[in-house]
Amino acid sequence: MRGLARVLVALLDELDVADTDVLGYSFGGLLALELAHRSPDRVRRLILCATAQGLPVVPPNPVPALMLMTPARYYHPRLFRLIVPRIAGGRTRRDRSQLEGQAGARLSQPPRLLGYAYQLYAASGWTSVPWLCRVSQPALVIAGDDGPIIPLANPRLMVRIMPNAQLRIVRGGGHLFLLDEPESVIDDIHAFLEA
Repeated sequence: MRGLARVLVALLDELDVADTDVLGYSFGGLLALELAHRSPDRVRRLILCATAQGLPVVPPNPVPALMLMTPARYYHPRLFRLIVPRIAGGRTRRDRSQLEGQAGARLSQPPRLLGYAYQLYAASGWTSVPWLCRVSQPALVIAGDDGPIIPLANPRLMVRIMPNAQLRIVRGGGHLFLLDEPESVIDDIHAFLEA
C-alpha cells in the first residue's frame, strides 16, 4: 500500500496537482486512507465508499469473502451472474437487470491474474488502525447496509476513530451502491465537497 500511495503522489506531481479531494471505493478506500496518512498535505477531503479500516476488522460473511478471493467472475458470464450478486448485495442482488448492465464492461477486460494477486497481497495484513486517529482531513464515509463484504460495523468504527469524519448509510445499498444506484449518494457527495 505504501508503494501504491507513492505512485499516486507521483501521478499528482506529474499532473502538477498540489492537493486534491480523493474518493476511494472499496480497495481504493484503503489506498485513499494510505495516501491521506502518508501525504496529508496532498489530500484536502476524503470520500471513502464501501471500505474498511483494515485489521482488526469485523469479518464479512465467509461465503462472499471466499468468492471475492478469486477473479473467476471476470472470466465467464455464468460465473459473473453466480458470484457478483453474492459479493455485492444491494440492488445488484435484487435487480438482475442491474447485473446485466455491469456484466459487459467487467467481462470485456478481465484483470490479469498477477495484478489481482498483487491487489489481494496489498490488502492482506494492511491496517490503518494505529494512525487512523491522525487522519484529520474532513471525511465522508459512505456504506451500504446490505453489503456482504464490508459489515456496517467497520465504517462505523472508522467514523468513531477519525476526528473529522461523518457517516452516510445507504439503506438497502450493497457493495456496489455507487455504481448501481449513484442517485442515492450523489447529493451527499456534492454537499460534502461544497461545504
